[in-house]
Amino acid sequence: MAVTDISAAEVAAVAAQIAAIGSQVLAVHADVLSVGANIRPILRDVLAIRPNVSLIASYVRTVVHTIAPLRVVVVEISLIGAKVSLVGTQISLVRVEIFLVGANIGPVSGNILAVATSESNSVLLFRRNRDGRFNNAPYQIIGKSLLHYPHDVSFSTWNDGGLLAVAQRAGAIAIYAKNGSNGDYTPVPIVEISGPESKLAFSDGVVFVPPRDHYLAACNLELGTISFFRRATFSPPVFANTPEFELRHENIYHPDGLGLSSCGK
Repeated sequence: MAVTDISAAEVAAVAAQIAAIGSQVLAVHADVLSVGANIRPILRDVLAIRPNVSLIASYVRTVVHTIAPLRVVVVEISLIGAKVSLVGTQISLVRVEIFLVGANIGPVSGNILAVATSESNSVLLFRRNRDGRFNNAPYQIIGKSLLHYPHDVSFSTWNDGGLLAVAQRAGAIAIYAKNGSNGDYTPVPIVEISGPESKLAFSDGVVFVPPRDHYLAACNLELGTISFFRRATFSPPVFANTPEFELRHENIYHPDGLGLSSCGK
């Protein structure tokens, strides 16, 4: 088709379509300007948030760095407990000279130290101070006339030392219970394992068997055996007076101490 063949009416129609498209373009342009206006405050908010994000990140780093030393402190406390146990062992080696034959620390908090003193027939309980050291003066003395040559002590893992067992060379195990929230223990045993049926003879060591204290183990220096007494009930705490089983071996000769891993395996 030649240019001269286009009628004036067709030109007018095309011009009308172009005008309509132009108005739509102007409307889109207005929308774009409106979106741009909305983006600007959002951008300002983002820029305002950036310092806060950095600040939050610094807090997170601070928390992480704070938690790490706490773990170190826990490890150090555990090591301190191990050293105290070692000291207890070393002391027992020279018990003839100073008559201090057993020590044990509360299994979870580690805030109570129990020391068996054979010549005074008593168990001394010491509290840990805020500086990590134990007070020089015992806050409670157990036994006296009720114990006969106490040779070893053991805290139960249940209730963070809810029970305290005392092995006596006379052939008996006295068990005391926490009496309230102040850390005191009952002045008299709530349970005692003794008598011929207990098969205890020179019972120099005692330990609650972890992880749930279902058994109480005691070593017998005279018989060369390790006796395991089953816990019959938890409330009230009751242990069988006859060992459920005994460990014997030709190389177990005059056993004088016991220790179990925390998992009980």
